[in-house]
Amino acid sequence: MAENYRPFEIYATVAVIYLCLILVSSQAISRLEKWMKWRGV
Repeated sequence: MAENYRPFEIYATVAVIYLCLILVSSQAISRLEKWMKWRGV
């Protein structure tokens, strides 16, 4: 069991996925704000 357990790889993968989600959601919210400002909402 100890040979197959690699916590660093698991945490690194989770960190990359989290970073991608944060970047994508940040871009989406930024575009939504610009669109709403353009619409005058």
